[in-house]
Amino acid sequence: SGDAARPEWAARFRAGQQRFEATPEQKLDYIASLQARGRRVGMVGDGLNDAGALSRADAGIALAAAATTIAPASEALLAAGALPQLPRFLRLARLSLRLVHICFAVSLLYNLIGTVYAVQGALSPVLAAILMPFSSIGTIALSTLLAYAAARRTGLLPLPPEQNQVLG
Repeated sequence: SGDAARPEWAARFRAGQQRFEATPEQKLDYIASLQARGRRVGMVGDGLNDAGALSRADAGIALAAAATTIAPASEALLAAGALPQLPRFLRLARLSLRLVHICFAVSLLYNLIGTVYAVQGALSPVLAAILMPFSSIGTIALSTLLAYAAARRTGLLPLPPEQNQVLG
């Protein structure tokens, strides 16, 4: 980013967490030096000259001005206008990992209970065949509800009208 972006970035990140006027090689070197010290690095970039740094970073987020933007070097694509929401997206990502663990635990519990009944012969094969889809449906419903609740908790839902549209 250039000098015009400095005040905006300074308001969003602590001093020293952003770099300006860096060449692609300087970006790569800086990320590599942080990683060599055991740091996990996130990179937000908006141009082709950021592809190497986005790829090298532990988490690369490419900013997109249109839905047709291609960013093969990054893990995420973020609408440029949604950049102010980035801290909320990151909180949602951390919450989502917990949601995955909760859904796995519920699914494991359901299947363990079903296995105990099946091994004891207390569950007929026909009833087991009928109940099995409910495990999948229940897990999908639980994950959907938890994800919706997490998005509301982080302030991402409901979306403001100006962000409630598809890019492009």
